[in-house]
Amino acid sequence: MIRILIRAMVLFAVIGAITWPLLSKERKHLFLSMLAGDVEWHRLVLKNPFTGELIVGVEPLVQQINESLSQGGLIKEQIGGENHPQRIACESVKTRDVSEKKATKMLRWQDESGRWHFSDSRDDSPVDAVDISTQYQEKSQYFRLSLSGDDSKLPAFTRDKITAETRQIFTVLSDALSVDYMRQVDLNLRLIADQQAFQRHLKKIAPSLKTNSGFYSTQNNEAVVWQRSDAATMHGVIRHESTHVIMAGLYGYPPVWLNEGLAEYFEKLSVSSNSKQVFVNDYWLYRLQEKPSMPLEQYLGLSAQTWREGDQKTMYAVAWGLVYFFMDNNERRRYLATMLLAMAKDKCTEFSTLSFIRQYYPQGIVGLQRDWSLWLKERPRSHYY
Repeated sequence: MIRILIRAMVLFAVIGAITWPLLSKERKHLFLSMLAGDVEWHRLVLKNPFTGELIVGVEPLVQQINESLSQGGLIKEQIGGENHPQRIACESVKTRDVSEKKATKMLRWQDESGRWHFSDSRDDSPVDAVDISTQYQEKSQYFRLSLSGDDSKLPAFTRDKITAETRQIFTVLSDALSVDYMRQVDLNLRLIADQQAFQRHLKKIAPSLKTNSGFYSTQNNEAVVWQRSDAATMHGVIRHESTHVIMAGLYGYPPVWLNEGLAEYFEKLSVSSNSKQVFVNDYWLYRLQEKPSMPLEQYLGLSAQTWREGDQKTMYAVAWGLVYFFMDNNERRRYLATMLLAMAKDKCTEFSTLSFIRQYYPQGIVGLQRDWSLWLKERPRSHYY
C-alpha cells in the first residue's frame, strides 16, 4: 500500500512539473491548495494528461469532481465538503434566556512534597486550599447539545470537541462583537455515518437540496452532517451547520450573504484550550482577488432566491469576504455588531443590508465599496480571539 502511494506521489510530481506551465491560474491555485492541505488531494482523480487514463481509482463522487475540473470549473459543494446555501425560513425556533451555569466547587492545594491536590469538598481540603472554580468553568450556558448518531464510529472526544468549538462561536459573537443579545439555543446535531443513509435522510427532510456533507433544517431545528472518515473536514462542516443553528435562534431570518458568510467564517475556526484562531479561506480570497465580482451595491441588493440561483462560487466568496472584512478590525467589528443587533430587534423580518449600509456606514455604499476594494489588495491575516 505504501509503495502504491509513493508511486502515485512520484507520478503526480512528474506530471505536475511537465504540465505546470500549461495550467490556468485557477488550476495552479487548486494544486497549491491541495499541497497546503486546504483541499483533500487524495480524493481527487489523477489523470494522465496525454492519454486521459486514470492513474488512481476513485469513488463515483470523485468522478464528478474530475468531470467538473475538466470543464474548467470547481464545484464548491464537492471540493471541501461544504454546503449549498441554506434555505432559511423563519420558523419558531425555541430559545431561552442564557442560563447561569451552576458552578461546581473546585479546590486546589499543595502538600509539603510539592504535589498538587484537588477536591470538591472543604471537608477533604486543608484550610489554606484555594477555590479555583471560576478559573476553569464557563459562567454562562449558551446552548444545549443533543448529539445523535452511531457513537461507535465517532472519533474519541468528538462530543467534547463539538461542545468546545460551539461554545467558542458564541464567545466570539458575545465578546469580540460585543453582541449583548444572546439567547440559549438547542443544538440538535445528527451525524450519519453512511453516505447513502445521509442522502435518504436529506431526501426525506429537504428533497430540493443537493449536498453530500451537511445541511440545517429549520423545520426540525436540526443540523445533519455526514460522518466522514476525515475528522477535520467533518468538524468544519459541523461548525458551519452549527452557525446556521445559532443564527436561526438569534436572528430568525438573516440575509443569506451574512448567514452563509458567518458559517464559512466559523468553518475555519480552530480552538486550542481557551485560544481561538480563525484562518483565512485561501480559496475564496484567491477568487476575490483574481476574479472581480459584481459591485457590492448590486450584490447586497440580491434577493435570497437570486442569490441561490447565481454563480455559487462568486456568491460564497463575497459572503465569506464581507464577513472577514468586517471582522478584520475593531471599528468594522463594532459596525457588524450594530447590524446584528438591528436584526435581533426585528427578528423574522426581512432585513435590508443595503438600506442599513446606506444609512449607517461612513459614506454609505460608496464608502463600503472603497474600503472593500482597498482591503482586497491586502493579504489578511488570521484572526485571534
